[in-house]
Amino acid sequence: MKYSDYITIQDFMPVYDMKAEGEGAWQSFIPTKQFCNVLNSAINDITTEKKTERKSIWLRGTFGTGKSHASSVIKHLLCDDYEKIENYLSNIEDANLKGKVENLRKGKRYFPVVLKGVEGAYDIPSFSLSLQKETKKALSEAGYDDIVVKSDFEAADTWVEEHRQYTEDVITKYDELSAIASTPDKVIAKLKADDAETYLQLSNALRDSMDVQLSKVSISEWLEQMEHAIEEQGIADGLIIFWDEFTSVMDTIKSDRINVLQNIAEKSQHCNLFLFLISHRTEQQSLDNRGKDISKMSDRFDIKDYRMDEL
Repeated sequence: MKYSDYITIQDFMPVYDMKAEGEGAWQSFIPTKQFCNVLNSAINDITTEKKTERKSIWLRGTFGTGKSHASSVIKHLLCDDYEKIENYLSNIEDANLKGKVENLRKGKRYFPVVLKGVEGAYDIPSFSLSLQKETKKALSEAGYDDIVVKSDFEAADTWVEEHRQYTEDVITKYDELSAIASTPDKVIAKLKADDAETYLQLSNALRDSMDVQLSKVSISEWLEQMEHAIEEQGIADGLIIFWDEFTSVMDTIKSDRINVLQNIAEKSQHCNLFLFLISHRTEQQSLDNRGKDISKMSDRFDIKDYRMDEL
């Protein structure tokens, strides 16, 4: 006889991937007391009318504590159509919390964007393009292609269409751009495909040769505009950016991008734009500039430590 004759193992997913969820996989999560506390705090953070108490969220804990799965459940509870979460709510034993979720979701729904890992956070331009690309992609996949806020890719596409001769001139002068796209039509095709390298080379060439600035606003301002558009177009009542495996960002990010994230988090006080960061550990307890900057950034968040929990 073998052990397998007596024991069977259900399908097992060792790491929960928020960007590659199986259909209904989030519903296997058992809402523990710790989870309920995080969910309650998150709802308070995004709904309070007190400006100083409106904050983005940062969930931190060691590997294997289930924080990615827990965060996914929070995403679904806040962002899915109410009919899709109604059955799951019966798993929440805290009647007050269950009622809070029901009351919130019967009147409001948030739109989610899910990021994972570094996501192009190598410099501010690449970082900004990556956030724009993922936000527009999430909206497009949800059926909202007509959002009024243009990305930098779309704005550049329009500029090239209206200035083909100028574009041809800079292509001729700049080898880095011509190596990627040798004609205005090829530049446009690359921009329509959200190719960051083409955008960056075009942006550099136009800035250096003609003092043309393609990007008009910071990424924090762009996201605020996008959040307002999401509300105005009746898509949702706010925008939440869930960023899993944020630890890898902390390991590579520099002060300039830390300031960008801090600026985005500060928007939570003024509009319904929120970050929801998920990292495997707390920020580096170092005295270098990056450690200090990350610590300063964390002041803009409601920090929640997540530990292995008993059922």
